[in-house]
Amino acid sequence: VQPKAITVSGLSASNKVYDGTTTAQVTGTPSITGGGSTSGDGKTLSGDTVSISGSAAGAFANRHAGTGKSVTLSGLSVGGADGGNYTISAGSVLADITPKALTTSGLSVASSKVYDGALAATPVGTAALLAAQAAGAGNTSDGKPYTGDTVSVSGTATATYDSALVALATQVQFGGLSLSGANAGNYTLTQG
Repeated sequence: VQPKAITVSGLSASNKVYDGTTTAQVTGTPSITGGGSTSGDGKTLSGDTVSISGSAAGAFANRHAGTGKSVTLSGLSVGGADGGNYTISAGSVLADITPKALTTSGLSVASSKVYDGALAATPVGTAALLAAQAAGAGNTSDGKPYTGDTVSVSGTATATYDSALVALATQVQFGGLSLSGANAGNYTLTQG
């Protein structure tokens, strides 16, 4: 006889920005539901004394960006007089991992140009990503990729002034670049 899998309710996993790990933040108070009658309903059987205890932890099925990802719960145990007849169902909660924004470096433009009535500027240098760091290191807004991920900058850089007028042109926006590589889907690109 195999233990019956019961579903834990009352818990949720927080969405997160891609950090290269499977770690999920779990919140809430775990609870279980009684009144079950079939092996696949996720409920304890009527009359059984079952409790749940422990501190819930969670892990995403994989580390990659995506929506509605299954989070496997751990850290909880089933107790009570009939607790040995049950096991906790894995993947009871869902959450999202959103792509991390990467920052490029290495590009600039000439400090000035002669007025020509156009917004275009000429990029100087080669676009590159910031130095990679270990998964889970730094923070999700530092603009750095994670070690072990295959991701690079591709495309031809463009540059555009925020105004064609001499008195108003104060910033240049880069464009024309994109991310490539096997793990590019875990990131977005901030071109600066």
